[in-house]
Amino acid sequence: IMASTMPEIGPLLTKKLASEWAKINVKKIDTLITIPGRIEFLRNGAIFSSPVSQLLGIDVIKSAQLLALGENV
Repeated sequence: IMASTMPEIGPLLTKKLASEWAKINVKKIDTLITIPGRIEFLRNGAIFSSPVSQLLGIDVIKSAQLLALGENV
């Protein structure tokens, strides 16, 4: 999940996940690779509280992505 939070590789990992889910007909695939899907993931799926995530600045990275997607942080 942390790797999927990174803007450089997150979208690619999401596309790969959608491809895997398509094989087993998971219903959420259509929303995974959309902008609203990315926002949903960043807001509700990528939740970190460990000291390591804080040291890596994950919250700052998530906030910057949300702002770039037009979301209020």
